[in-house]
Amino acid sequence: MNVGGSLFVTYRQTLAAEPHSLLARLGQHSAQPDTTDQNGNVFIDRDGSQFRLILNFLRDGSCCLPSADQAIEELLIEAQHYRVLGLVALINTHKASKARHSAESGSMRYRPVRKSLSFKECFTILAGTSIVATATSVVVLTAAALPEMKEIYKLEMKRMDRWL
Repeated sequence: MNVGGSLFVTYRQTLAAEPHSLLARLGQHSAQPDTTDQNGNVFIDRDGSQFRLILNFLRDGSCCLPSADQAIEELLIEAQHYRVLGLVALINTHKASKARHSAESGSMRYRPVRKSLSFKECFTILAGTSIVATATSVVVLTAAALPEMKEIYKLEMKRMDRWL
């Protein structure tokens, strides 16, 4: 296969590892003359720099993700293009985990609040790893609001799970 000028060799069964992907469809059909390069290789007009990782994922069901954020975003774009949904899920899980770790490691924002907040606003601020700088908000969160905050927390967690 010629992906953006880089040559890759693999089996059709590797391409079919994710049955609904574009690569699985490509592996099922013989290449048409207009989709081959001058040497008869299947040609895909995409950037080949991330394709090695996509093939590794199809071979093993996992791969080492790049450490640079830009490279991860580029891999995500390519995985979405080829519809390699397992890799898309792996990358999104990695990004969510990295964001949680960043929030837990002290990279919190300080945002002073000068007004009385609703329960949902308080939860949104706290869930976004901000520190609320009003005593009334803290008292409300720790005392009277606990039952309602638990319910809002459950609803927000369900909403966030849909994005992961």
